[in-house]
Amino acid sequence: MENKKVHLVVDCSDEVNKGENNAKDIGYGCKVVVTDKTAVFNENGEKINSEQLQKGVKLKIVLFGPSKISKDVESREIEAKEIHMLID
Repeated sequence: MENKKVHLVVDCSDEVNKGENNAKDIGYGCKVVVTDKTAVFNENGEKINSEQLQKGVKLKIVLFGPSKISKDVESREIEAKEIHMLID
């Protein structure tokens, strides 16, 4: 990716609403920043580039460190260490 940053927007509502008894039916998106440091893997565990990610597929995103994801929009911009495509 030659030092350029791209991002994905993913649904992170479950993480934002974790621990809330009366979680509202509000969806929250997280902006996942993908850099040249981000490793991306397909459903077979083979390394691919970020352009090969498919729309609508389930992803497992590993962050560089702990992050408190909340309703605050700034907390929902996170950098991915690894992205794994999952099999449904």
